[in-house]
Amino acid sequence: MFAINSFKNKVRVNDEYTSSLEETLWSKDKMLVGRPDLFAIQNNKALLKELKSSSIYNQNHEIKLEYIEQMLFYAIIIFDNYDIEEVSSHLESLNGDSFKHKILKSESNSMLIKVIRTFDFANKQIESTDDIYYLSNPSLSACRSCQKKIICKKFIENQTSFGSKENIYVLSGKILSATPIFESNLEEIQIQNFVNSTIDLVKVPSEISKNMIIGNYYLLSNLAFEKSFFIWSDKSRIFSNE
Repeated sequence: MFAINSFKNKVRVNDEYTSSLEETLWSKDKMLVGRPDLFAIQNNKALLKELKSSSIYNQNHEIKLEYIEQMLFYAIIIFDNYDIEEVSSHLESLNGDSFKHKILKSESNSMLIKVIRTFDFANKQIESTDDIYYLSNPSLSACRSCQKKIICKKFIENQTSFGSKENIYVLSGKILSATPIFESNLEEIQIQNFVNSTIDLVKVPSEISKNMIIGNYYLLSNLAFEKSFFIWSDKSRIFSNE
């Protein structure tokens, strides 16, 4: 049985720190990388646990395919790094849903074949085009956790079509004006979008906007979006080229 206790970001297994919470895992060839919420090694077995904020089931009450493939992907990397026979995977959501599955190396290898085919397809597509911009296919699920979206032109062009209430939006451009919003601590900032040349509006706290200079260029990330307005959130960040 696995004996697991938290110690900072470590996982204790049989009094030895053998793994970490949210540790980045790499395959030996550095081609694959993943960051499971928790994994631990004991003898010839591994424990893999992933926590989800939403339900792990789809509308047909089946485990969502993307979650199953995510666990299999992590298992590929674990099998690559450790001499183990199986990975005990455990999916759990905040609403109480739970799903456990033992992943054998044969099942992991089947997923590896799929990953390799995906790599091959992507490489062939890249080789056959002069502009990889046209190969991107932004979506909420693909872009939500991507750290590169702040510089992804295709994401920025399509982000308002996602209809998400999450703080995932990005806005970059030249500050044209800043107008105080009546009876609030906010200012309405008018920005000429660097990506598509549109004029966008963002509501920003006065304590943030007071340091923004008209005519300068800024990048704002982790914004919310509602009714044609970008909105500053507690997760938002601002970057300047000055």
